[in-house]
Amino acid sequence: MINSSSEGSLYELVCRGKKDTFFFKDSPKSMYVFDNFYEPEEETVYERRLKQPKTAVEFGRTLEFEVEPVGDIIQRFGFIIQLPTWLPITIQKIFGTSRIQDPTGVTYGYVNGIAYFLFEKIQLYQDAILIQEFSGDALWTAEGTEGTYASKRLLASLTGSHDGTAQAIGKNAYPGQLRLNLPFVGCQGGGPGFPIRAASLHTYTVKCKLRKLEQLIEASDRRPNPYPWGKPLTYRTSTAGPTTFQALQITEMSPLLITMETIQYYVSREVQDKLTTTPLEVPFYQTYENVFTLIPSDYTSGGLKKLRLDGCHPTSRILWIIRSLPDIQANLLWKLSPNTGGSYYTTASLVIAGQTRESPWDASVWRDVTSFAKEDIDSQIEINTMNWGLGYTGKERAVDGTINMTTADRPTLTLGLLVPTTVNTAANSYMTEVRVFTEGWTSFQTDGKGRAELLSFN
Repeated sequence: MINSSSEGSLYELVCRGKKDTFFFKDSPKSMYVFDNFYEPEEETVYERRLKQPKTAVEFGRTLEFEVEPVGDIIQRFGFIIQLPTWLPITIQKIFGTSRIQDPTGVTYGYVNGIAYFLFEKIQLYQDAILIQEFSGDALWTAEGTEGTYASKRLLASLTGSHDGTAQAIGKNAYPGQLRLNLPFVGCQGGGPGFPIRAASLHTYTVKCKLRKLEQLIEASDRRPNPYPWGKPLTYRTSTAGPTTFQALQITEMSPLLITMETIQYYVSREVQDKLTTTPLEVPFYQTYENVFTLIPSDYTSGGLKKLRLDGCHPTSRILWIIRSLPDIQANLLWKLSPNTGGSYYTTASLVIAGQTRESPWDASVWRDVTSFAKEDIDSQIEINTMNWGLGYTGKERAVDGTINMTTADRPTLTLGLLVPTTVNTAANSYMTEVRVFTEGWTSFQTDGKGRAELLSFN
């Protein structure tokens, strides 16, 4: 029997089931419950690798990174970003304890969520074949509904996101080192990782198209086409009044730095043999982006706009956001509602093959009710979703989807439009941009001989 009655009492309090078998030595099932013996466990070693781009890093250009065939499983892809600033070095030293603005009180900074909006397009190639593609806008939209509220605050500090106040905009003039995680194959929401050893006969390349610098600066007065470089600015500290200095010109700013970071795991010889000889299947979701521009006639032709969607594979979720042309011209890429608040539309419905798949419901249903019932968190901004999925089961997102966009006949999202209150006075008209993202499940399959292919996950 167990030597101490106190040990038995403690065990009695915390366990469930048939406890008596643990208190007798002569039973084959008996054991000492406070023993520190552990079963042997397979050791896994991981390595953090940093890869510089093969091409020059400049705003508005395309970068290319080669994925190194090192390790057995790539657990995470990401970018480390160091943005240049228009502040002289002497001002950078006191930046954290000062407020910087122009003589009229306007602050300038990189756009809210700059780590996302820096990238116009991100692609993963297998040899010369494109196997995955998404934009920074799509990534920003999806991550607005995923994770936890605690992780969202941490993510905001890593991606240059803030609350949109004038002071927060000014602080984004020198955001420091930023990070952006990339949801590539096997690296989505606690996935199994990308089996690089199982696809050893292929080469993988990451390409990304950057936005121009002029599209990535916002001002606190929300003026169109803001630019701070070369302007006289002032700084104020807690001990000194406003002091004027000259912002750097674009040619004087330090270069943009982007490094690809990967976490690559090394497994045991036995697992390596299974990776190279056993066919594997890694499900992941592909994002298909549809961009529509609504012109004034769309708002005057009955108030309904039909948007024909492009997508593929079994789809578990559709997301959409709407931005006005004046907000886009002011680089307010994060602003998804009119100046008066609310939505740009009244109702939304989904029609496939002439049959109503989702009935017309008020914007608050797709914005609030769906977020509360189906998404991980409420984005608290105008991110709209139609969700037919199960979300995350444990650490991984469940493979699901009730609409096969590959075979769906004329999938159409119909919006009941509201006239925007933000007016483009230069054209004396109103225009909006609608971005619709469909997430379709795809299967990345290896053949056990070093080759891999993509198949629709049915």
